Amino acid sequence: MKKSAIVFFFIICIISTFCACEQLRDVGSKISGNRIDTNIDHKTAAFDTLPALENNTFGLNEDVIMNEDNCIIKYNVRNVKIYNSLKEAGIDPSSSDSFTYTDEHIDGAGNMWKSPVAQGELRPGFKFILADIDVTNIKQGLDESYHIGVIRLYSYENIENEYLTEPFTDESGAAYYVDPMGYDCAPNYFHFEQTETATRSSKNSEFYHYSLAENETLNIQLGFIVNSEIADKYDLYFRIGPAVNSTRYVKLFG
Repeated sequence: MKKSAIVFFFIICIISTFCACEQLRDVGSKISGNRIDTNIDHKTAAFDTLPALENNTFGLNEDVIMNEDNCIIKYNVRNVKIYNSLKEAGIDPSSSDSFTYTDEHIDGAGNMWKSPVAQGELRPGFKFILADIDVTNIKQGLDESYHIGVIRLYSYENIENEYLTEPFTDESGAAYYVDPMGYDCAPNYFHFEQTETATRSSKNSEFYHYSLAENETLNIQLGFIVNSEIADKYDLYFRIGPAVNSTRYVKLFG
């Protein structure tokens, strides 16, 4: 009788353990299912592939040192301002060696795309962000040419690019599109005073390319045309670095 009671007890324990495991498995499946079934749109997917800002964020006047392809470059964002017009910023868009923007064209869907600049000034709905940045070549890489496009203006909250599809209307009432900043924007303006140790490429196809001698520091100006609502509403950062796993951020305001 005692032996039967012991056997019965072990059977009860095994059944209870099995049931508990199944319950945990169900809970795990539900949790996993929620992760999978949640609307994983572009925003969620992109967030999952980006490093956490709090672990990689710097402020103004802080050194950001990047090591890429055997070269070491130090960036220091000294100052950033938002302007309502190019004139206010002291920028002349006719300076083709320093300023670039989208040409007018019609895409495959028949949509008209226009430049955010018209007659030497920003179109309504846009602002201009201008930054002073010191660049120091700490260690020369194998390639003596560098690319300032590794610095991009970035809006973490607006990663969905929702503004890329918002049309504007010209004076005649016709709809047109522009290339405003959605969440990741390359510079529209790149300027510095050239010297014997700091030069930029003379090729139109190499707008972002420049050369800087080792142990030399160069002060540059970078400008970005952005949608006014993005400039006013969202936290803005510079994202520095061509690779996600080595990206650094600089918080521009606040």
